[in-house]
Amino acid sequence: MGKKQDQKTRSTYHCLFHPKSIVVIGAGNNILKPGGRVVLVEWDEEEKPLGPPLRQRVNRKAAEDIFLKTGFHFEKEFDAGENHYGLILKKP
Repeated sequence: MGKKQDQKTRSTYHCLFHPKSIVVIGAGNNILKPGGRVVLVEWDEEEKPLGPPLRQRVNRKAAEDIFLKTGFHFEKEFDAGENHYGLILKKP
C-alpha cells in the first residue's frame, strides 16, 4: 500500500468491541473531512464454521447505532458476501 493510499484509508479493526467504542469511533469522525465515508464489513450474526464466535460479532443494527451516535449518517447497506454484512456511513 503506497503512502497516498495510506492517507485515505484507515483501519478500525474491531473498534466496535472496544469498551468505549463510541469514543473510539468519535475520534475517527474527527479525522475525516466532511463528506468522508466509513465502510464497515462485519460478520453476520449466524453461527457458521468460519469466523469468530457469535459473542464476538456485532449485529447490523447495533453497529449502525454506534456510528449514528457519533454523528455519522447512514448512506447504504451493501452485499459483503454470504458471511458478512456491509454498511457505508458518511460524515455530514
